[in-house]
Amino acid sequence: MDTRLRLATVLVLTMTMGIWSCGDDGGGGGAGDADADGDTDADGDGDADGDSDSDTDSDADGDSDSDTDTDTETDTETDTGSDELVCDQGTHEGNAFIYLTSQLGDFAGYTGITGSLHINCSAADIEQLACLTAVGGSLTITGSYNLTSLEGLRNLASVGYGLYFTDNAKLPDLTGLESLSSVGGSLRVKNNALMTSLAGLENVPAFGGFIEIEDNPVLTGFDGLDGVTAISSHLRVWNNAALADFTGLGGLLTVGGDLDVRFNDSLTSLAGMGSLTSVGGDLTFWANDDLISVDGLDDLAAIAGDLFVWNNTALASLAGLANLATLGGDLTVYHNYALPYCEICDVMAHVSGYSGFTTCHSNLADDCWSDTWGLVCP
Repeated sequence: MDTRLRLATVLVLTMTMGIWSCGDDGGGGGAGDADADGDTDADGDGDADGDSDSDTDSDADGDSDSDTDTDTETDTETDTGSDELVCDQGTHEGNAFIYLTSQLGDFAGYTGITGSLHINCSAADIEQLACLTAVGGSLTITGSYNLTSLEGLRNLASVGYGLYFTDNAKLPDLTGLESLSSVGGSLRVKNNALMTSLAGLENVPAFGGFIEIEDNPVLTGFDGLDGVTAISSHLRVWNNAALADFTGLGGLLTVGGDLDVRFNDSLTSLAGMGSLTSVGGDLTFWANDDLISVDGLDDLAAIAGDLFVWNNTALASLAGLANLATLGGDLTVYHNYALPYCEICDVMAHVSGYSGFTTCHSNLADDCWSDTWGLVCP
């Protein structure tokens, strides 16, 4: 009986030890024992044939690294491409209207536009238009309140009709248009809050229409128009609060229409227009509060229309018109409280062929004025 009890006890202990041994093997060591070639112990993944290690450690043949390098090279080529100008779209037929910044990309790569280009968006630059060399119609940039540069148009050489830059709050000048040498129509620069000059238009010799410079509060001169020799239609300069003179228009010889200068509070003279010889319409100076003289018009010989001088409260001299020989219309001079009447007589004395009507009053009384007869020239 004791012998059977001892054998039973031994059997129970043996079975118990076997159970604990199986538990340890299931925790990891057992898989190592079961792996005859020992691969699993090397990587600890329990894969008896080591396939998992083979896939993971495929660096030996360089495939994995090779794929990574290929991706890097592709990114580099893309970045390089973004810096290079690719002009492969030819000419866009018709007009181009850009009202959203995203629409700039629709015209990237085009070298020409047969119609007009109209930009009215919030972009800070227009670099995507850098391929453009020609616009068949007009170029209008208006209400682009974030635009600070026209460098995106640096290759533009010709515009068939007009240039219009209006209501661009941050645009300081027209730099970027230096390649432009032909404009078939007009130029309007209006209500650009930070524009200080017209730099960028130096290579445009003439405008086939008018030039209108209006409501630019910090514009100080006409630098940028140095190359302009002729304006086919009128030149209008209105309400530019910081404009002191006409510096930048020294090459201008003829204005085909009216020359109209009014509401420029800081303008003191016409200095800068010394080459102007003729005005094809009227010459008007109206309500320029600080205008002291019309000096700067030394070569002006002919006005085809009227000479109109009104409400320039500081104007004291018309000596700048000393070479005026022809006046085709009327002479109207009034409400210039510092201007002696004899200054008007001096102009009339050297104007030949004048047959227009003269209206003069409310100027500075002197020997050339009679309360009964009005203007009395010696």
